[in-house]
Amino acid sequence: ALSSGLQRTDAHRFYEDRMDYDKVSYVFKSSLK
Repeated sequence: ALSSGLQRTDAHRFYEDRMDYDKVSYVFKSSLK
């Protein structure tokens, strides 16, 4: 499993195309302090 920031679209493409990862979910976290 791997976690990466939403803005890193080039990295995501690399993981999907070259490393055979599947994008299977989004992670949500509360911004409430």
